[in-house]
Amino acid sequence: MSVEALLFCTPSEATLLRPTLEAQDLRLYEAADFAAARELVLRHRLRLALATLTCKPRKLEALPQLDLVLLGQDQPQLARRRLRDGAADWLSLPLRASAVQRMLSFHRRRMDSGQSTELLSASTLVDALNRAIKSQASEQELRQVIRAGRVLTRDELSPGNGIAAVQAAVTLTQAATDLRVNVQTDPAMRPLRLGTAKTARAVLHLLISAEKQGATLANVSAIELRDSVQIDVYSDIPLGPGNALSTAPVHRILGAVGGQLDLASTTGAGLQIQLSIPKAET
Repeated sequence: MSVEALLFCTPSEATLLRPTLEAQDLRLYEAADFAAARELVLRHRLRLALATLTCKPRKLEALPQLDLVLLGQDQPQLARRRLRDGAADWLSLPLRASAVQRMLSFHRRRMDSGQSTELLSASTLVDALNRAIKSQASEQELRQVIRAGRVLTRDELSPGNGIAAVQAAVTLTQAATDLRVNVQTDPAMRPLRLGTAKTARAVLHLLISAEKQGATLANVSAIELRDSVQIDVYSDIPLGPGNALSTAPVHRILGAVGGQLDLASTTGAGLQIQLSIPKAET
């Protein structure tokens, strides 16, 4: 089945790129400026954008549910920086058919993982309850899962409780998967500008995505800084171009309150994601 995608580049670049991309069964909508690109994404509900650096595609990262793949020369440091900034993938030029196929495989996996954090929370709760019932969990363990599910699936206004959010996300993750998670939180943490449910969904999305890529161990820590709360999510998976972990839903959750997300490779294998969430006004 063909995949529809935006090709955001100059006309001369499109002439060079189009044959390789269309040979991999990509149906392309082309644009050379942001206004035209945005209109095509919204009109056709596109979920994949391929963009060269010539057109300065950073604004595309803000469009809803868009998987942004950058095309540029083989520059590992620049590629890692743009991945940390929110791009989903990087393809080195000149394009190779095998690289495009790999990119499409990871794109499909990111889409299959679910762009809706609300849906992910609900499905994880169902998985956790089914697993608890099959393992004949105690009544107390079932109640813990249900309490965590209530935190994640309800909607509430800010301010949010960062400690409750982290604990709910970790409880549900460990109940639904084999991922083992260590937790450290600041016991005196002040309320967040982001609601408890949305904060929990952001952490849950990162944990479940890591588990699906083979992570077996994760660490979650939350500390209060001067104007924000920093939540670090570490898992024992490597970071690299084409990683199937999608941070776009978390970017959108944090962006609504002026928060930030940063990706950082750690020493050896592993990936650390840092969430910065403003504290509620007092």
